[in-house]
Amino acid sequence: GDILSKPVALGVVQITNDGTPVILLKERQSTGGYPMIGAVSRLDLFKVVQAFPGTPIRFALADPARLRNELMRFYNFWGLR
Repeated sequence: GDILSKPVALGVVQITNDGTPVILLKERQSTGGYPMIGAVSRLDLFKVVQAFPGTPIRFALADPARLRNELMRFYNFWGLR
């Protein structure tokens, strides 16, 4: 069946029709129609964008509260917030 388009956030992981995972970055479209299986945390995006095309990437579940705390520590360290 068809999947309705919905807004996509930075780091969302979509699965294309051929099963390829695609991580959406800053230049992403505003809506997407592929299935979304999760998202890469903002801090991990720094690692992802440094990987060469075809580099294997493993995904793991993470606690949203822990990720928020890590991000706030990062922002505070660099004086960003």
